[in-house]
Order: sequence, then structure tokens, then C-alpha cells
Amino acid sequence: MDMEPKGRDSLVCSHCKHVFAAVAVSNGVANEVEVLARSYINRYHKAWLMCEDQSCGLRTRCVPLDSRMTCPQCHQNCLKAEYPASSLYYQLLKIQEELKSDKAIPGSKAMKLIEAYIESNDFSQVNLQILFWPLLDTLTKRSCT
Repeated sequence: MDMEPKGRDSLVCSHCKHVFAAVAVSNGVANEVEVLARSYINRYHKAWLMCEDQSCGLRTRCVPLDSRMTCPQCHQNCLKAEYPASSLYYQLLKIQEELKSDKAIPGSKAMKLIEAYIESNDFSQVNLQILFWPLLDTLTKRSCT
């Protein structure tokens, strides 16, 4: 459905010539973005694990008790997340990029919503204290002695 601007506060459908309020269109886009983002988030939260070996084909939500996450079916390979946090993060970035390419208003409801989901994703944040703790630990030991 192609929309053409008509004044400041309305859009006209080029197919049926119906006039839509810009606020209604903005709310509709925000709702679609939220439904799409939530579908990917729900997929991530289902936490399905699958065997690294495609010929094994195991797909489970039961986490093995051993620390190596060995596949309980083939006992040779590890289980990995079917939809990891990195995939969710990159999918949300794609949605954000699509909104930017459609020239959505930067402060629009849809942009604010997707930015909030991206900020709350753990993959977007790096804890440098944990990353560099061995280095920091050696520096504090040297300065204390």
C-alpha cells in the first residue's frame, strides 16, 4: 500500500484514495513492529537446543547436567542454542535499519520501541570489568606490593 502525504497530518492511499490520519498510520506501524519484535523475542525465550551434528538432528529444551552440554542422543557433539542472543540482536538491528531506510521519523513510536528492545538485549552490552579482570587483578597486586 503506497501512501502519499496530504498536508502535515494525513496520508492518502494511492490505490483507494482513502485519507488516513498520520497518527493512526504511525500507531499501526508501531504495533506491527512490536508484534514482529515480540515474535523473535519469544523464539529466543523458548530456548531450544540442537545438536551441532546435523545428522543427529536432536532438538530439545532439556539442558544436560554435564558442563560440556554433550548431546544425549549421539554422545559426541555439543548442544547449541537454536536461536542465540546474537541472532536476536542482529534481527532487531535489521528491523531498526529497515525503519531508518523507510525514512521513519526518528522520534516515532516504532523507532523508540525497537531501540528499547535493542538496548535491553544482553548481546549489545559488554562488561569490560569481566573481560579485563585478569589484567586488572595483576595491576592491583603490583601496586599493593
